[in-house]
Amino acid sequence: MKKTLLFVLVALLMVPSALCTTSLLRLERSDAPGGPWEEVPANTLPITADGKLQDTYEAATGFYRMGIEPGGEWGIPLNIPLEDVPTLALDIGTKFLAEMQDIAGDNSWENVMLGPIASPVYIPLFDDGEPRLIEFKLISRPAEFQPGGPGPLQDVLPPPQVCNQDRGFILVSLTENLSPVVDFATEGLTRTECLRKQANSSAVVIVRYDDSFMVAENEKGEMLGRTGPMPVHYPEECLEYCDKVFGGFVDETGEQVPDPPDFEPKPYESYEAFKKDYRESKFFQEARKRKREEAASEWDVFLGRFPEGINVLVKQPTLVLQDLQIEAFTLEDPRLATIQIQRMGLLVTGVQVGSSLLHVVLPDGSTESYILVVSEPGALSAEQPTGWSSWTYYWAGNWGNQRRYDQEWGGSCWSGCGATAWAMDYGWFDNKGYVNAIDGVAPLYNNWAVRNCIWYIVPQIGTYCAGSSGATNPWNMYKGYKWAQSRGHGYSVSWYWTLPCFSSSSARERARDSIRDLGRPAIIGIGCTGAHYPLAYGYAWQKYTWLGITWSYNRWFKCNMGWGGSSPQWKSASVWYGQKNNFW
Repeated sequence: MKKTLLFVLVALLMVPSALCTTSLLRLERSDAPGGPWEEVPANTLPITADGKLQDTYEAATGFYRMGIEPGGEWGIPLNIPLEDVPTLALDIGTKFLAEMQDIAGDNSWENVMLGPIASPVYIPLFDDGEPRLIEFKLISRPAEFQPGGPGPLQDVLPPPQVCNQDRGFILVSLTENLSPVVDFATEGLTRTECLRKQANSSAVVIVRYDDSFMVAENEKGEMLGRTGPMPVHYPEECLEYCDKVFGGFVDETGEQVPDPPDFEPKPYESYEAFKKDYRESKFFQEARKRKREEAASEWDVFLGRFPEGINVLVKQPTLVLQDLQIEAFTLEDPRLATIQIQRMGLLVTGVQVGSSLLHVVLPDGSTESYILVVSEPGALSAEQPTGWSSWTYYWAGNWGNQRRYDQEWGGSCWSGCGATAWAMDYGWFDNKGYVNAIDGVAPLYNNWAVRNCIWYIVPQIGTYCAGSSGATNPWNMYKGYKWAQSRGHGYSVSWYWTLPCFSSSSARERARDSIRDLGRPAIIGIGCTGAHYPLAYGYAWQKYTWLGITWSYNRWFKCNMGWGGSSPQWKSASVWYGQKNNFW
């Protein structure tokens, strides 16, 4: 029968307005005054004309109570209404959603909109209590709000009860230390929602360290929940490896494998010890510096920061930068023009049509950059291509082909993401009919055959305990091929890696080539503090061209994260490990 709710038990809480921007209200229902209590999602209840909630409930009597969770006692808001989200974050999220409607390649983001509430996410380098990231939850746009629907497209939010609430998320940055968009998914719960469920509380602070490691903390800074593996400590001497890339190959004829580095990462004694190292160590400082440098071109595009343009004609000497005394210069494409330093400025003669970056050194040692555009007489420099290209996609099947395996508990710690990634890859080949890698047809979720595969691979790849997590060093990861060898299958495995935290174009391209050229998924390495190995089965890229110069790229892998039944996620293609496998 339908009832208008009568609250027989009400929790009252005074919430100082200076401490938080919102409170979370939780509605619960029971057949008896003493419980047991069942949560009633408010978005499933219709609203009457006079603003009451109407519940359909078959029992003769229903009892209701409300729990109220404010911002934490430390004064940090739990959620932010969309209208209060910083303009920069809202602009990034709105533009990203508009531009990326087709990135999934399967209409996963068709008729999607930003939800009415966003979540603040923090970076533990700042002590001012201000979020440095904003997480937008994505919800379905109801028919009357869809283009071509029964009503006109509106700019206002629809009532939440008419929306599918689990269409993924967009995590955007408010600091140029990271890319404008750092993470997103086209389906499922948000990272914040998953962490709050794990912590069994909404009154937690969400802290992000990297692509895989996020933490739910209480007001004391203690970890109540996490995504990704626990971090391991890399000593400062490993910095000499930051710019080194190692590659290897193995098949039935033998191994071609470089020597491993002469250091071993070690688990941290505690979460507190890790946080201190994350702030202070030279390793993480260098990693953050590299991440800022990677993000710079993306912010230039988003904010429209480009060098001044200089236009010259083919075969016509032109004096440029006449108000500058120039000590030296560099033209990135020297075929474009001949250049001579003058008493003031440069004499530039175009040789061929095109554009290139020109860097000049001033007397005080500072440098300035310009875009040199060379055109034919009568041609306009504006005709040089400018803007984002269309997206290009490559796929190794789809989510339906992926096996949703998880780690196994080994008594002291979990089996680790490395062995799980290998098992999911074998399961993919098994499911496609290439091999019989998992006994019988590879199941969708873990069973005894999957466990056998995982526990065979764990010692082969040298997985060790880092707290309750299983950690695998990148120089040992390739050894998972021995499972195929033990079962009499043919195999060909190649890989590139560098230290976690430091991306490698060779690793990215090795994984991309597996998806693009072979139609096979690829094991990749993501994250920094909590290095993680997901299985990538999709790759998408586009480039931004400014006056003919390629200024920035967007590159993403679509990943099976190896977290059991969790939804797939798109991850930045700034990876430090990339592996191409083939089995028969």
